[in-house]
Parts: sequence; C-alpha cells; structure tokens
Amino acid sequence: TLPILLILCVLAYRFVPPVDTGRALMQIDGHRALNDSATISIVTAALASVMLGMLGFYMVSSAVRRDLETRTGFVIAAMPVGNGEYLAGKFFGNAAYLGAVVLGYMVNVMGMHLLRGEAPLEPLVYLGTFTVMIGPTILVVSALALLFECVPLLAGRLGDILYLFVWIAMVSVASGARRIPSLDWHHVADVFGMAFMQLQVGGTGPHDSLSIGSTVFDADKSVWIFPGIEWGWRSIAPRAMTAALAVPLLLIAGLAFGRFDPAIVKSGATHARRSPLDVLNRALKPLARLVAPLPGLGHGTSRLIAAETALGLMLGPAGLLWLMAAAIASLVTPFPVMLHGVVPLIFLGLVAAIAEIPTRDGAVGMTPLLLTMPRMRERYLPIKLCAAASTVLLFLLVPLLRLLIVRPDLALSLVIGGSFVAAAAVSLGVLSGGPKAFAGTFLLFLYGVVRSGGEPAMDFAGFTGSATGTTRMGYALATAALLMVAMAVRRRREGPN
Repeated sequence: TLPILLILCVLAYRFVPPVDTGRALMQIDGHRALNDSATISIVTAALASVMLGMLGFYMVSSAVRRDLETRTGFVIAAMPVGNGEYLAGKFFGNAAYLGAVVLGYMVNVMGMHLLRGEAPLEPLVYLGTFTVMIGPTILVVSALALLFECVPLLAGRLGDILYLFVWIAMVSVASGARRIPSLDWHHVADVFGMAFMQLQVGGTGPHDSLSIGSTVFDADKSVWIFPGIEWGWRSIAPRAMTAALAVPLLLIAGLAFGRFDPAIVKSGATHARRSPLDVLNRALKPLARLVAPLPGLGHGTSRLIAAETALGLMLGPAGLLWLMAAAIASLVTPFPVMLHGVVPLIFLGLVAAIAEIPTRDGAVGMTPLLLTMPRMRERYLPIKLCAAASTVLLFLLVPLLRLLIVRPDLALSLVIGGSFVAAAAVSLGVLSGGPKAFAGTFLLFLYGVVRSGGEPAMDFAGFTGSATGTTRMGYALATAALLMVAMAVRRRREGPN
C-alpha cells in the first residue's frame, strides 16, 4: 500500500507545476487556470482515478483467494453467513481500503496546495470533488475484482493480464465520451470520470481549445478561474449511474461464487484448468523437456538458480512458446520493428513468466521446508533474484545481441531495464506476499512507457530509443534500491536468527 500511495503522491507533485516554472496545470484558449482548490482537486482526482482504476484492482483482487488459501473460507462457509452477506463484506471492505488510500492521497494533495496553490485551501471542495470523481471508480473496481475472483476462467495469471485490456477499454470509452457533448451511454460507462471532468471544465463557456496537464502558458494572457463542479442533478446523475454498474457485476460474482464448498472448489479448479492458458500449458508440456537438463547444470548455488529458473518454465510451458516466438521475431523483423514492437511484447510476456518466482514457494507451503536446507536462509532471496534475472535474460537474449551490434547504448539500457524488472518482481513479491502487486504495477508502468511518446525518463529498457545516460543511471539506482528494500524486509521478518 505504501509504495503505491507514494507513487500517486509523486505523480501528483509532478503533474501540478509551480507557476514560476512557466507551465500551467490547465488552460482554456491559452488562458491558464488559477491554481485554486477547484482546479487542483479535479485534475489530481482524475489522475488518481485512472491510476487507481489499474492498480486498485490488483491491490484488492485476492480477498476471496486469501480465505481459500488460509482455509478460513471453509470456517466461514460453515457459519450462518449468506453468500450475499459474505460478498458484500468483501466488496465494502475492498472499497473502504481503496478509499483509505485515496484519503491519504487527498491529504497529500492538499499539503501540496499549501505550497503551490494561488488561493486559500478549501477542504470541502477537495472532499466533494474527490468523492464524485473517484467514488464510482472505487465501487466499480472493487466489484470487478470480486467478479474476476469468483469466475474461475478469469482467476489467476490470465485474469491479471486480461484486466489490463479491460482497463484500456474503459480508458477508451472515456476518451470517446469526451467528444460527445450530450449525455449517452459513453458517459455512464465513464468509470474514471475523464468525460465528466471535460464536461465540467469545458461547459463553463464557449472555447476553441482546452488543455489539461502541465503545458507552457502565455504570461501575457489573463488568468482564467474555473468555478468548480456544477452540483445539479443533471450533472451528477451520470456519476451515480456509473457507480450503479457495480450492482450487476456483484450479481454475476454472486452467481459464480462457490461458497468454498469442497466439491465446487474442486469443480472450479477443474474449470480453471480449462482456461485457455492452462489448456495451452497442458498441450505444450512436451516443450518442458527442453529445459529439463537445466537443474543438472552447475554446482551449489548456481545449480539451485538453474533449477529455480527451469521450474518456472516447466510449470508454464506457454512461456517457452512465447520465448521461442520472441526469439524468432527478434531475428527476422527489421530493427525498428524489433526495438519498438517485439521488445515491449517480450516484457508483457515476462509478467506471467516471473511474477510468481518469489512467492510460489509460500503459496504451496514449501518455504519452511526449503529453509531447512544448509545455508538456504541467507541464499534464498539471491537465488530468487538470480532466477528472475536469468528468465529475463533468456527472453531478451536475441534482442540484446542485435542491439550490441547496432546500438550498444540501447543494449546497456536493455540490460539495466531487464535487471530493474527482475528486481521489481522480487521486491514487490516479498513486500506483498503475492504476484499481483508486481503484475498490476508493472503492467501500468509498461502501458505508460508505450504511451509516453518517447519521454526519456520513461524509457527504462531503451525500446523507445530515447534513453539517456541519466535515465540509465536512474533505473540502475532504482534497481539497487528495490533490492535493498527486499533484503531489509526479509531480514526483518526472519528476525535475528
């Protein structure tokens, strides 16, 4: 929770520029908006809504699975608690948790207002704006998280990746609604409130251009004052209807929920094994023979690293297929296509390949047994890190070799980027105890990199071709920081022994 809250707060500070930098948060027809409570609150709320729409799903999408894995669910199922009551508790618990994150973020933004605002702080304006902007987002995302957990085909790694496309679809719907002035279904499906914000800001009068985000302004033009949200029913009704979308999602989740009945759980597991990803993994089991010799390589720690790397590929042979397809595509495609198209897809596949490496032992109860091996306690985390890094290297080997010949500077960026991803997977896995924190955070980050338009600070692996020496140094330091956090957290949990 803390890292995600910090990410939101840092983005808010970067998103709201001080006036003396010559940049404005919002402009209409070239007139910059005054940085008052109405302006800062609606823009920062929109930023948090989009971010939380992605990260929030992964933050709360383990509520039911946690009860199943700890067997608490079987105790609850034996009590006079109805399915509706149980799911309602999970839903409102998820919503309250995300609401607490938003509350912390809002307090941070109000603190920033005291530093960069040009008008008195109005807490009630912030509270009202954040409620109407982010409230529906929290409710819909909480319901979607339960739906994905209760429907077997949507659970697991496949669902984690599929939600990225659900999120992109919701963003696209909001983009379409911004171009439609009248109320229609697009505005109801505007989960993130982007169209609502555009209508509120753009509806203040006729204008030729509207710019939201940090842009250069003309100091000779007068300052424009945004009057704030119009609190009439016609204005607020679309947000209320958006929040109501959570109801049918919860009804579908309730129909699919098995109440931890062992027979239904077993049946659900059977259905889950029929998901496209698991069907593909079973069909590709013969491919696992390609990595079967790996556990026999090396001695001591290197042998354990090879075994850990091979285990991940043997458990998910679809990853091997993705690896071979990536290698072939990296060889036969033109260099620009390889750099800008194939490499980002490789990183997308790496989410499924390495997300579970630091947490799968704990998920099946094997960690205590493994730690009884000689010197395993101090070697456990380095082995996990090296296994993740080895898997990343296998996926990126062919692009790396091509880059070494054509663009050695980008090859260095790719090495640093691969190390950064491996460190993030291990660190977030250690922090959260599950794969979803890394999956959600990295998928959102990867989407931001692809959509950044070549922003050097976002080019973590060099595939947009804009990475600089400062960029490489920054991600190298971030990699080291992630590893230090992972080691510190694990050492604290293990205690002095």
